[in-house]
Amino acid sequence: MDTEQSYQELKTTLLEDIIQKIMGCSSQFFENLAVDTIVKMGYGGSRKEAGKAIGQSGDNGAVLTVVPNILLVEDTDDNNDLIKVYLKSKQVHLEVVKDGKAALDRFKQSHFDVILMDMQMPIMNGYDATVAIREYEQEEGRAPTPIIALTADAVKSHIERSFKCGVTAHLTKPVAKKVLIETINTHLSQQLYEKTTAKKSA
Repeated sequence: MDTEQSYQELKTTLLEDIIQKIMGCSSQFFENLAVDTIVKMGYGGSRKEAGKAIGQSGDNGAVLTVVPNILLVEDTDDNNDLIKVYLKSKQVHLEVVKDGKAALDRFKQSHFDVILMDMQMPIMNGYDATVAIREYEQEEGRAPTPIIALTADAVKSHIERSFKCGVTAHLTKPVAKKVLIETINTHLSQQLYEKTTAKKSA
């Protein structure tokens, strides 16, 4: 068996594994997640062709059987309410805490697929919380959880500090709904792809 044939068979196996995780209909959020994942695998070469692979058709899209857990770390009620409105129509489990210490405690107690992290908060700020979460992941041998910084800090030095602490992405408030959803989609699909690849390689 040559290398190209082995590669194509691996892609097919991975695709089948992902499709097995996809069923039902109604959520554009997870339909896009599935399509993004398949495109990252190189299947079909385009979002249109990848969409056909999961039976994507208008509003009758596919949803993943696993609904992601999202931890929102934000001390301002207005910002919390805005994110809740953004995600209201999406099939997600959203949990809210108001400081970095509470976020670290919840992270140790449960599993979250994405963390939306404000950087300026009382008790423990987002920078220190991110560092603590990354240290805990290393101690426990856990894969890095996507941490998306949501902050009014648009200064270059603040953005650099965020990434140095370990955030995965940095969004400046006020963040548009489309930008937030696309960012979450991107990192969820990447996470799913990496987990599936690791499983097949084991």
